[in-house]
Amino acid sequence: MFGRLFGGKPAPAYDPCEGHRLCDDGLTALQSEDWARLSDLYSQQRASDRFHWIQGIGQSLSLDFEDKSPPDDPVIHCILGGVWTFLAFRYRGAGVASTVKQTSAERMSNALEISEWYLDRARSTELESSVPVSLMLRNALGSHTNRDILSSLIQQNLESADPCIFGAHNYLTCQTAKWLGSRDEMWAAAELCLQAAPNSAWQALKARAIIEDWLWFENFEDDMASKQRFLKDFASETYRERVEALDDAFWVGLSPDVPRSERHYAHNNFAWLLHQLNLKDRAIRHIEEIGAYPTTTPWGYSQTSENLVRNLNRIRTSLGLARLEA
Repeated sequence: MFGRLFGGKPAPAYDPCEGHRLCDDGLTALQSEDWARLSDLYSQQRASDRFHWIQGIGQSLSLDFEDKSPPDDPVIHCILGGVWTFLAFRYRGAGVASTVKQTSAERMSNALEISEWYLDRARSTELESSVPVSLMLRNALGSHTNRDILSSLIQQNLESADPCIFGAHNYLTCQTAKWLGSRDEMWAAAELCLQAAPNSAWQALKARAIIEDWLWFENFEDDMASKQRFLKDFASETYRERVEALDDAFWVGLSPDVPRSERHYAHNNFAWLLHQLNLKDRAIRHIEEIGAYPTTTPWGYSQTSENLVRNLNRIRTSLGLARLEA
């Protein structure tokens, strides 16, 4: 009733699976301990889709999840290792370190230890797979355990027959000044990953590096002169042309066989960046592809509401697009 009175139907709820078509089946299989079904679902997918699927399951599970008597199997180890990784960050919460409660930090640490146990075993027996190492790179944002082997983890991902874009993203994130590195190290990480890019969706890693640059200077840079120089550059026509060339490279090279999760990653990062730069026509093309499935980042970098879809609707309205409705 109230939705109709005050502007139509409500927006769809945020989907932690981000539209992954096998996520619900995987969640049901894990909750019912149908290990054979879980393994079968994993085997049906490409590496990036597998990572995205595991992420969606981990983001959807109840926080009181327990795994009971799983089989000694590398695929199940990989899945459970990833699930515990994403649960760990949910235990922590999204606030800065100073806002994290001690009990939340301890619960996160315990979950990461479980995750590492599973992922170590998955990596040792699935040497050709990029998924366990990509999850270990995600794990490194919360645990010191793998931080001294980041280079070998990313190399194993990139040298795989089926590299995972999320492993590349996690490595780039590790190398940001906000986390473990610097601007130079972040850009070197982006270039390294693009050298091994299997398709044009990986151009979004450069878009993401630009976004991380913006985030740093907008929120963390203490040197006001440096901040002002960057923001002036970011608003310049030259910078827009640089991003437009990157967007062109994505579309020109895009082929139908690119995994859905890689396309989705690219559309979300390009959409955010192009909208931020007021390149409306280009942003619209990506926003239409996103549909009702925004990713938590980068949209959460500039939106304060917990309802990402409602915020996306505001942007869609400003661009002349129809609202998303439940």
